[in-house]
Amino acid sequence: MNKREIKKSFILLSLFILLCFVIPVFATILSEPIFVSADTSTDGCKVLLVFDREMGILPESPAGFTIMVDGSENLITEVALNENPAIIALSLTDTIYASATDIQVLYTAGTVASADGGILVSFDNQNVTNNSTILFPLFGFNYFYDSQKRLDYIELSTGEIIDFQYDLNGNLVKKELTN
Repeated sequence: MNKREIKKSFILLSLFILLCFVIPVFATILSEPIFVSADTSTDGCKVLLVFDREMGILPESPAGFTIMVDGSENLITEVALNENPAIIALSLTDTIYASATDIQVLYTAGTVASADGGILVSFDNQNVTNNSTILFPLFGFNYFYDSQKRLDYIELSTGEIIDFQYDLNGNLVKKELTN
């Protein structure tokens, strides 16, 4: 081989390495993180978002995220990286109960990025798997009547009492909640 053929071989080999290895690595680094899945925590207080790579420093809540539970928004109180940095944990205002059937996460693009600099793009109505084991509280009521068979008070399962007061003619004049 002469110098010209060696130089040509070197250039072709360099081009091959660039095309096969270097460019795909940079394309992966600079591409946006991909949403993989979402699940509730078993206590129903968080939604855990899984991405295809480690996520970077997060902005304050709600950071562009919205959680919808059976058609109503559940406000986000905190956005944080989980122990696994590919998971973002969204803390919620209201508990998601085991009976919730339609849980969605939405994201409006903003400042959420992966640790390698890829910017998260907007996504709509991604299903959230409900792993909550929390049952919706059932409220029991005990009704108490006076000697004239009027409702005297209701005892709630919380221990609170709704007291009813009547005038001399038997008309209800006051309803009061007490502890």
